[in-house]
Amino acid sequence: MEYKSFPQRWILLGVLCCVGFSQLYTLTGFVVLNNVVSQFYQVPPSLTDLLAIFGSLLGCPVGLISAYFSDKLALRSLMLLTTGSLFCGSVICTIGFSSGNLFCVTVIGRIIMTSSIGILYTTQVILAACWFPAHQTATALTLPLCFFMIGSVSASLIYPHFIPKATFTIDANVSGHASQKVTNLFVTTYCALSALLLICLCLTFGYCKNYPPSPPSRAQEEVLTNMQKHNEQTKSMMQKCSEMWTIVSRRSFVLLCMTEIFATSGLVFLQFLLPSFVLDIFPNLHDTVPGTILVISIIAGAFTMPIAGKLVDKYKNFKTMAILGPSVMSVCTLGIVFAYQYKNIVSLYILYFIFSIGRSIYRPSATELLLEISYPDDKLLVTSLIMVIINLALFSFTLIMRAILTFAGAVIASACTGFFLILTIVFVSLVAPDYKRHNAGITKYTPIDEQ
Repeated sequence: MEYKSFPQRWILLGVLCCVGFSQLYTLTGFVVLNNVVSQFYQVPPSLTDLLAIFGSLLGCPVGLISAYFSDKLALRSLMLLTTGSLFCGSVICTIGFSSGNLFCVTVIGRIIMTSSIGILYTTQVILAACWFPAHQTATALTLPLCFFMIGSVSASLIYPHFIPKATFTIDANVSGHASQKVTNLFVTTYCALSALLLICLCLTFGYCKNYPPSPPSRAQEEVLTNMQKHNEQTKSMMQKCSEMWTIVSRRSFVLLCMTEIFATSGLVFLQFLLPSFVLDIFPNLHDTVPGTILVISIIAGAFTMPIAGKLVDKYKNFKTMAILGPSVMSVCTLGIVFAYQYKNIVSLYILYFIFSIGRSIYRPSATELLLEISYPDDKLLVTSLIMVIINLALFSFTLIMRAILTFAGAVIASACTGFFLILTIVFVSLVAPDYKRHNAGITKYTPIDEQ
């Protein structure tokens, strides 16, 4: 059988990359300037954390809803929902940062912006499955992840550069100069993102279809045919719940859920709380220093991610690479504990750099391992269910590690992260490497344009 590759897939992938960039760019702004935003609105740092992780909390109900209605949802509606919510939330956040008294408006904007983050990862998987051939699926999954990292890098460079330090008064909200700098930076940011997302909305309307005219492989065609048959049949509530229970009750799925839960601590440690950890040990540093460490780390991950995706596509050693990633991270965490203990800031640059490489090795391999052990189950259902767990873990670990950092310091919090990463290795080691999709011959592909 012959299958045609459509160039529109790269336009759709570009839209998804822009969506991921916007999500991580705005999120990282609250991470690297946590103290500035907290003083701008006169709220505790934990509330500023919530502005960054609202999406993780909202991702749980949104993920459950998407899982329940997985037989009715389609790629076009998912992409329109994700892009549209980001656009509307950006407009509201523009208003929220016009004054230090409008914290509630910014909260509403962030809720709308992050309301669809629970299905963003699912959208990536469906786009890769429907529009990309088998030898490009890991690449299609990792490119948006690279733009996630690029968004974090850009925010880590731009935000601290414009506001390395801000002088706030005690009696008033903020001094006039500091207030104006914060307002100008964030309002300009959200205006620019609104324009970018409006273009993405237009491209989605024009090019996105639920399925391409010619599926990229026979195995995927069978999956899509089954999905279409499901759409023609109205399932009862008990049937849907039974299907979901069948997936979550499998030993391999439970083990991977536990793996993802503890692996989330690495993401929190690297991106969400890195500036707070560094400034806890070195309180006199400017915001540009932890921002630079974050930039170097994310760049390392951005370059490693596509290489890891290519290696996963070629060698199919999903479990081995899924173990290698957290192993690298746990060793680096041990070194970071000593670096914080002896206040060696030079070591932090190197260790966080290698830590990010380990994270980038783990991410694509864990994704592919999930798809392998769950084949031929509905990808939308599987990814929606596991993203509910991941989002809840991300929200919980951010609060837990913020509390440990506040009451015990960065050294103890780093040691706890290392322990969580060791648990990640244990659970992924227990997963049976049953490569069902690979054994079904999904890798066979004859592109028509090469004949």
